[in-house]
Amino acid sequence: MVFLNPKFNSMGFYRLAFALLCFWFCMGGRASGQDLENLVGSEDAGPWNIAADRITYDDPGKVYIAEGNVVITRADRRLTADRVRFDHQQMKASADGHVMLIAGKDVLTGEGVDIDLNSETGTIYGGSIFIQENHFYIQGDTIQKTAKSTYTIDRGSFSSCDGKKPDWKITGRNLNVTVEGYGTVQHAALWVKDVPVFYLPYLFFPVKLKRQSGLLTPEFSHSDRKGFQYVQPFFWAINDSSDATLYADVMEKRGVKMGMEYRYILDKKSKGALMLDGFNDRKIDDGVSADSQDWGYAGDGAFRPNSDRYWFRMKQDQTLPFGFTGRMDLDIVSDQDYLHEFKNGYSGFDETDRYFSETFGRDLDDYNDRIRTNWINLLKTGNAYSLNLEGRWYDDVVKRRSDAPDDTLQQLPFAGLSLAKQGWEGTPLFWNGEASYTNFYRESGTSGQRMDLHPRVYLPYHYGNYFFFEPSIGLRQTSWLVDQWDEAGADDNRDLSRTLYDLNLEFSTEISRIYSKDGSDAIRHSIQPKIAYQYLSDFNEDDHPYFDEIDALSEQNRIVYSLISNWISRSAQRPAQSDAKAFRVRRPARSNAEALRDLEEDLKNEERLRYNPFLRIELEQSYDIGESEREEPFSPVYGEVWWNPKEFIALKADATWSVYDEDFQTRNVRMLLRNQRSAQVSVEHRYNRNVSESIWLEGYTELTDSLALFGDFERNLHTDENISYGAGIVYQTQCWALELRFSEEDEDLRFDFGIRLRGLGDI
Repeated sequence: MVFLNPKFNSMGFYRLAFALLCFWFCMGGRASGQDLENLVGSEDAGPWNIAADRITYDDPGKVYIAEGNVVITRADRRLTADRVRFDHQQMKASADGHVMLIAGKDVLTGEGVDIDLNSETGTIYGGSIFIQENHFYIQGDTIQKTAKSTYTIDRGSFSSCDGKKPDWKITGRNLNVTVEGYGTVQHAALWVKDVPVFYLPYLFFPVKLKRQSGLLTPEFSHSDRKGFQYVQPFFWAINDSSDATLYADVMEKRGVKMGMEYRYILDKKSKGALMLDGFNDRKIDDGVSADSQDWGYAGDGAFRPNSDRYWFRMKQDQTLPFGFTGRMDLDIVSDQDYLHEFKNGYSGFDETDRYFSETFGRDLDDYNDRIRTNWINLLKTGNAYSLNLEGRWYDDVVKRRSDAPDDTLQQLPFAGLSLAKQGWEGTPLFWNGEASYTNFYRESGTSGQRMDLHPRVYLPYHYGNYFFFEPSIGLRQTSWLVDQWDEAGADDNRDLSRTLYDLNLEFSTEISRIYSKDGSDAIRHSIQPKIAYQYLSDFNEDDHPYFDEIDALSEQNRIVYSLISNWISRSAQRPAQSDAKAFRVRRPARSNAEALRDLEEDLKNEERLRYNPFLRIELEQSYDIGESEREEPFSPVYGEVWWNPKEFIALKADATWSVYDEDFQTRNVRMLLRNQRSAQVSVEHRYNRNVSESIWLEGYTELTDSLALFGDFERNLHTDENISYGAGIVYQTQCWALELRFSEEDEDLRFDFGIRLRGLGDI
């Protein structure tokens, strides 16, 4: 028995009975193509209409006969045939000759139809059913409707390909289909054109419009680390607002990994997803013989001696009383290698990260990050404030498994209040502020509590459109209550405080010019120079603990200057010719309401202006007055360029240049090129002097309408080692696609083969 995951809809056959009710109207009709209305039918669905060249009544047989271009319509149902015979006493009808039934978006054709309107059962001869929503065809010599929602085909076929000779089809005997249920076929054969390529004695597949429980398409692969791999998911439709997926992942070399996903939605802002998988690994990385090379990852700097392996992850959003919104993220993994090992596939890191990003707008920590973030947050926002209540636990998976003390710093809990910038009533002043409380906890090392208050006052001044000047001053009060000091910083003093004040003077202006060919198309170029003086009072850093960047504040006395250049194009999106003609030719309005409608139509048809920022250049540097007596008071020059002149090219680059070394400290460049045939190439080069340098390439091109090539390559230029590479080919037609790919990452060579049959799913 083979299970597939076809995504085609219900066969739509049950709609036939409703359309054939039109035969009731043959009683007492008129001939010569005249309409017969309101004879029989549901008032809710409206009247039935019938037209034919001739309509007669056979008194001995007690039947009505309609002949010649018979057309029967009602709502979105339409039946056409050459001849219709209706027995109103037995409630049976027959149609023959070019029979076609259109029910909604589905189409049924056949040489003839016999149907019992009481039981809604019948037979179609030489029939074919087309389900438009899934583009699915079902054909058979004799199609029997055995119940309201089931039918059988003695010898039949189904396919999602157009044409009399489809690219692929599945044929068989005793095809049985239950609407919103499952289908079975005996002696099933998969045909490619006129050639049979695969045989199954029995095929079982779902036939559904709605979400229902069932086996999903399996996944096959082969790699050096896992050997042959088979993944079989099972989908469980619990109810309309929740579902679950169960996985069985059989790996030839490693064992069997079981997994599950559970998802739910309560309302637009309340939803959640939790995922768990794990297994007992046959292979470990304990540094003995070739274990580290074959089953570990050298770059993580730690062994993996454990065989019990798992990954639990969860994200949740929840509306709460009093205007609060709750969010929770959990990410607990057994070891530092797990996410490397299972980066791809149904329940792999890449697919999980993509789902979380699209559904919750929050992604996971990088797969090679050994410290995983777990947090819960309560947020309330108002017009001028936001309140955050939060707890964060950073799980170091290597330290958790070791006997050494864990000095990872946790925030349990954090409370923060942020007040937006707002005017001070009765004065030209503005103000804002921030306040926070954090309890820092760690098993080993300095821990304690901190309260931080930081109000700020502004006095903005505009001199027309010429320049803007804004001085501001802030006061920062920080207090610590140390629970324990580490050995290096042991001190009896546990109650500490710090008072700082900071001053900021910001001066900016903007010079702009518009280059225009006519009144609509134009380019605006602006230059925004800015200079700021920043001062932060001095203090003794050694007198207080260090937890994060707030504790690491250092004395400032510097001038920061920057220059930003922006280029923005403006072009007119003119109306289509038909709309413009309708705009120009119109009779005078006869009323105020009609005039208002004409005005609204004019606004819709007039030229629409499109603004496109296509170039931005930014430069920034600072001069440290406090370091003026030393040799290097100037900071490196930071530069950034963003360029997107047309839809087919985009470039982003940033760099820092040391004026003393006359060399780059960092430089990063990324460029995207694409054309109208969906071909694109991405190139990225990243450089950090004496630390790292890498290049990344990714490309995709369509050679024809059906054939495409793709590939990617990443290399560490600092160590002259390849990080990953891969390439593949995709061939796609109207109803099937084939994909071949090979890739290597972390010394794991992998080959993938995929085939997609439209309506049946992927393998």
